Amino acid sequence: MAAADTAARLGAELLVLGAEAGPAATAPVPADVAIVCAPGELLGAELARVAALLPPGCPVVPVRADSRFHLVGPQVAGASGYPGTVAARVGHWVDTPGAAPLGAAAGALAGALAGQLAYRVLTGTGAPGESAYVVHGPELNASRIDLAPLPPAGPAAGLDEAVARVQAVAARWTGPFALVTPENLPQLPLGVAEAEHRDGTAGSVAAWGADQRSSSVAAALAALRAQQHAGPEAVAAAGTSEEGWLLDGTLRLLAGRAEPVGDAPAFEDLDKAGQVLWRTLEDHEFLTVGLSLLRVPGVDWPLAVVHDRATGRDVASAWGPDRTAASVAALSTALTRVQTLRIRGRELVTAAPDTTALLHADTAALSALAAQTRLWLTPTGTRAADPVAGETPLWFGTVTARPATDALEEALPKEVLA
Repeated sequence: MAAADTAARLGAELLVLGAEAGPAATAPVPADVAIVCAPGELLGAELARVAALLPPGCPVVPVRADSRFHLVGPQVAGASGYPGTVAARVGHWVDTPGAAPLGAAAGALAGALAGQLAYRVLTGTGAPGESAYVVHGPELNASRIDLAPLPPAGPAAGLDEAVARVQAVAARWTGPFALVTPENLPQLPLGVAEAEHRDGTAGSVAAWGADQRSSSVAAALAALRAQQHAGPEAVAAAGTSEEGWLLDGTLRLLAGRAEPVGDAPAFEDLDKAGQVLWRTLEDHEFLTVGLSLLRVPGVDWPLAVVHDRATGRDVASAWGPDRTAASVAALSTALTRVQTLRIRGRELVTAAPDTTALLHADTAALSALAAQTRLWLTPTGTRAADPVAGETPLWFGTVTARPATDALEEALPKEVLA
């Protein structure tokens, strides 16, 4: 096969261990590296069979053959080290609308790439297990997959660093989601980004921002939330830092404690950007906009709610550092939600409170907000790891919270708690 031909041209001495090899396939084999090729459903058994014939720890280059793609590598030691999660993730990337079957010579190309990986093992070039190849498409494209660990999560990041982290997590073939710029979704007055799931979750999510860079970060976090399964006492949360992640969950849990207040801004109180959003909702989405404001005692950030005055239905809500910022965020969320629903015919934006303002708050503002919210709730996060990448530079998982009764009684006047 092509793998053997490539390895031979590179100077390797070959021994075939397939069923056609006869008695040699049942004897202990002194080998420096092995290439194991099999259909996806049989690869595990074939790896185990060959590993039993090899010296302990002998490097193996697996080739997973599939009607949709061939996965070459990564290098493993024996059968138990094969990362089936990588093959599953690649399958989710391949299974997209319009995906075409493999071309006829896919096996030959996969074999040649396997021979190259085996040669790297023999020559000690390249880091073991940190790269693989996927052969895909009718034109036989071969893409290298980088399996090196992602950079560790750091403290709260500015927009540039947040975008870089999102792009690392969303890498093609290994990422749990793919960021796309949807051609059929409006990009004015807001930038709208879409994240398509690549972890087995169906569908996609959308999020808004001032531009594509900021909306892509919001869409990435929305995708990570959608991929978590939260219990009845927990919420799915995500952030670009640990504190942002915990605050994201805390604000979502705290929304149920917010009470209406009478200082919601009117149309004329908003800046030009807010008025454009309001008018777009009314003139193009035929929504009779109503805006209300809710607050939690002792928490400076209000929760703004956009509702349809014609029906009384709540459309969207959002937290913000002040009443104007919260109102503009709620209007932005409402517009994105109704536009994407109208165009796609399904929900791309959830009804949960929007927390995009956390992405634009500085460290001091986040620390102050955390101190205020923890007078009410003490959050506990269970950080999730990606099956392929492990821990990522983004924080996501479920957040639960217990009432901070003692601290609340000390900090707030008794008439507020009564």
